[in-house]
Amino acid sequence: MPYTEEHTKESLSKAYVTAIAGMAGVLVGDTNLDYGVDGTLISVVERSSPETSARRFIQSPFRVDYQLKATTTWTINSETNEIVYDLEAKNYNDMLAREEDDGSIVLLLLCLPNEQSDWLNVCNEQLVMKNCCYWYKAVGNATNNASTKRIKIPSSNVLTVEALLTLLNNEKSRRMGGFHE
Repeated sequence: MPYTEEHTKESLSKAYVTAIAGMAGVLVGDTNLDYGVDGTLISVVERSSPETSARRFIQSPFRVDYQLKATTTWTINSETNEIVYDLEAKNYNDMLAREEDDGSIVLLLLCLPNEQSDWLNVCNEQLVMKNCCYWYKAVGNATNNASTKRIKIPSSNVLTVEALLTLLNNEKSRRMGGFHE
């Protein structure tokens, strides 16, 4: 039995995030239940053991949660070079509802072409997923809108290896900012 179109979009968005995280050396933790967080990006750090010269890698306490969306209903504003997307108001408000001590949360939005046959192409030399995933951090006040909140994501916010590492480093800096030795 084939997937629904929504499940196909979800699978592609998870594959995109997993591929970028794998190249960045970052763990991806998925949640089984949806309470406003679809997954977590977790840094890995190297620890050396004084007893042996063995290298050891462990999870860092610094992580970034994310909501994951995949859509064909996006546009690009050619004047501002921004991705324009109507996010469900409840999802937007959920991202803003975090307390200062909570970890950061970002939206990861996979912008797919309109035609499903253009989403993914495979041949002997390459696997090509069309368009990109963009990251967005909600700031400001909750919306009173009943259905959607129009967001604008700079097209420079492509989720790349470097962008993912920067998001995690920024979270570490944010969390460490309150601590003084």
